[in-house]
Amino acid sequence: EIIEKLTLRAQDQGLELFYNIDADIPNNIIGDKARINQFISLLTENSLLITNLTNRINESSGGKINLELKQLPDSKNLFRISVVDNSIPFKSSNLREVHQYYSYYNDMVPYAGLKLKIIAGLAEIIGSKLEFESTDRNSFYIDLKYECL
Repeated sequence: EIIEKLTLRAQDQGLELFYNIDADIPNNIIGDKARINQFISLLTENSLLITNLTNRINESSGGKINLELKQLPDSKNLFRISVVDNSIPFKSSNLREVHQYYSYYNDMVPYAGLKLKIIAGLAEIIGSKLEFESTDRNSFYIDLKYECL
């Protein structure tokens, strides 16, 4: 249900949201479904914001965002929620510098950096961590532990 809402939001902004849910993730996970949906929503919404920021800076339109939930190899109880977008790639691997970068453009796209802080704080509460990689595209992700019935 959350993915359908996010897909519509992306379409309203002229963006495409693609998603893949790994078949290896069990259906009988014990956990906080609302929290998982919150991570999916915040990560995707952040990518929508920064892709729109990139479009405004470059005076362009469109863009693709890939959302993926996948079982991590060699781990029975860990899966990753990742969002990859085609916004401006970062030159830093420091999440604080990324937040400062977004804060600089806050007048153009409010809350872009704030969502990252919220995600990082929520991840820390549950013993995880918001991480990212930046090459030609930006990838934000968190790894979540789970138990099954």
